[in-house]
Amino acid sequence: MRIIFTLLTFLLLPVSLLANPGDIVLENDDYILTLSGNGYASSLLLKSSGEECLETGVRLPLCSILQNRPYDNETQLIQPVRPTSFPSCAIRRDGNTLEVRFHGTCDVVKLELDVRPHYMGFKVVARDYDLAGTVGVKRKTEIDALTYLQLPVKNRDRFGAWMGVCWDDAAAVCLLATDMRTRIDGDEPTPWRRLYATSEQRVGLLGTGSALVATSTDKLFDAVACVEEDFGLPRGVESRRRSDYSDSYYEVRWVTPANVDENIRYAREGGFRAMVIYYPDFAWTCGHFLWNQSYPNGMEDLKAVVSRMKEAGMKVGFHIHYNKVSVDDPYVKDGDPRLAATSYFLLPSDIGAEDSEIPFIGGTQCLLPEPGRRMIQIDRELILYQEVKDGRFVGCRRGLHGTVPAAHSAGTRFIQPEVDDWTRFIRIDQESGIQEELSDRLAAIYNECGFDFIYFDGAEDVQNPYWYQASKAQMSVYDRLVKKPIYNEAAVKTHFAWHLISRANAFDHFAPEDTRTGMKTYILPCAALMADNFSSIDFGWMDTRFPDDKTIGMQPDMYEYICSKAAAWNSPVSLVAHLDRMAKTPHNSDNLRVMREWEEFKRSGRMTSEQRDALRDPEREFFLLNGEIIEYKQLTPDSNKISRAFVFERGGRACALVWSVASKKAPALKLGRHLRRRYALGDRTVLETDLSMDKLCSILLDQLPK
Repeated sequence: MRIIFTLLTFLLLPVSLLANPGDIVLENDDYILTLSGNGYASSLLLKSSGEECLETGVRLPLCSILQNRPYDNETQLIQPVRPTSFPSCAIRRDGNTLEVRFHGTCDVVKLELDVRPHYMGFKVVARDYDLAGTVGVKRKTEIDALTYLQLPVKNRDRFGAWMGVCWDDAAAVCLLATDMRTRIDGDEPTPWRRLYATSEQRVGLLGTGSALVATSTDKLFDAVACVEEDFGLPRGVESRRRSDYSDSYYEVRWVTPANVDENIRYAREGGFRAMVIYYPDFAWTCGHFLWNQSYPNGMEDLKAVVSRMKEAGMKVGFHIHYNKVSVDDPYVKDGDPRLAATSYFLLPSDIGAEDSEIPFIGGTQCLLPEPGRRMIQIDRELILYQEVKDGRFVGCRRGLHGTVPAAHSAGTRFIQPEVDDWTRFIRIDQESGIQEELSDRLAAIYNECGFDFIYFDGAEDVQNPYWYQASKAQMSVYDRLVKKPIYNEAAVKTHFAWHLISRANAFDHFAPEDTRTGMKTYILPCAALMADNFSSIDFGWMDTRFPDDKTIGMQPDMYEYICSKAAAWNSPVSLVAHLDRMAKTPHNSDNLRVMREWEEFKRSGRMTSEQRDALRDPEREFFLLNGEIIEYKQLTPDSNKISRAFVFERGGRACALVWSVASKKAPALKLGRHLRRRYALGDRTVLETDLSMDKLCSILLDQLPK
């Protein structure tokens, strides 16, 4: 009894009385964070369960300073030239400020505390330099990176590297950037995982911030929503909680005011509730987004197309390139000096307007090697070269992309523009102001037409540091939008973009015969990773290839595979729809029916946990038969260009699903008295027999045309 009483007395004592002398105890509604005065976090205690979330006994410095080489005069005389880290060795609290000192440097960093009920905010507000007691030649040395919050978090079942969250069914520890200049990451687990927030000098040290969330997993989104609201971030939680979050979309190709109704009819047939317009449908350049001939009335025509889709009950998305310009755009034709550069050079002597060899001074290590990317820009002239030889660009084609060939003077500095790996585009310098001009034009189109969401394509097409510039470019567009998107997708995902890009990305479509391999290699592993980040992935872009001499085209079973897996991960699919291709696809109606039925099943909420686990298995395949999920196996190989057959068991009978690859006509089969039932499932034929499965497979392989 005395032991129990003593234990209760211990648990009821104020936390401050249990801490060691010099400890700093921070407490909110969800957790208690204890910082040692010696410079590290010693405890992160969940109040709901009493669970310790940090690895006990690990003295990981709360903060550290990185110098790419030692900069202090005496230190650089002692230490070799290499990136050098200086760990925090002392922390002192003064009101809502933490003053942090470091071993081996005279820096003093001040962090502003913001203790809220469901998170704690940490903001870098000042950096001082204390030279008291030092000897020798001293100056205020540079900081290349500052890690201002790092914790040795206990490993849990799951880690979302994108969101910065370590979690299981019981609890979650999440570190969120509160502005895009903070980089959040978590090292690969050892016995524990280092979760940390870092700011870099080239992006900005002061004013950067992060928020620490630790709570039961069922309350994680509530806490993150508070962070988003308090810091004015895009509402990633609200987006993920929408009832239409997993709705799929029909992405039109070459939509015009004349064919929009036909596209709407197909979208409805496929069960889609959203449609997406790709900007080249109406603009023949990227950058100034000049209207093409299909939109003679410009904005009014586009508004009419969007309006027709909305009248049909569709959400309408806007698929954009936003951080680069096309080679036929005025930015390129005018030789705008704000294009991104991979390399810089100096002209050692005068050259004429017709010279085909151009001498240069400068390093060639970063030159782009592909033929279409071998470009230089001197003043406002673009020049394509064939090779580099003896300090000269040789085989030069002058006045590229409509620029004017000109003479250039010795001493002129020039660049190699960062030509995109899709050589139709050149990337722009994100620090030059040109991004804001593109964002203004795109936002004007979005706002005036009333789009609902965005696909940020080519998000990787920015200069280093990518983790910052990708977010910066996206937010440049987002901040100009009057009605904020209900959800967005993007090609790459920075940590900060978790709030903005709530539905991750689509993949460029694979050849029909590679559909399953591509899904298993890329899309399904990505879906699992996104689930660790409380997010879905777009199970697209699905193609509309028709059978020809090169491919069997996209067949109903391929859509069954894609859509069934998407439903299991509560994720959208997307169909890239070409009207001319769909008209040539013999099973187009059946393909659309497959998409519609899986979409309806996904929305119905009827999926059991057992069905979800089965559907997620990459090696198991399923189709819907009158709303019933049935597992089947492919019998005929993709090399059979004539027929396709899948077999399954139902009601104790061996059954088959058969159809012709390039025709609506069913394959002729002789099953005689063993055939119990035959009926259509779209363009496919369902056969129920009283044969053994082995015998049915033997007959099908023997009789089906090859």
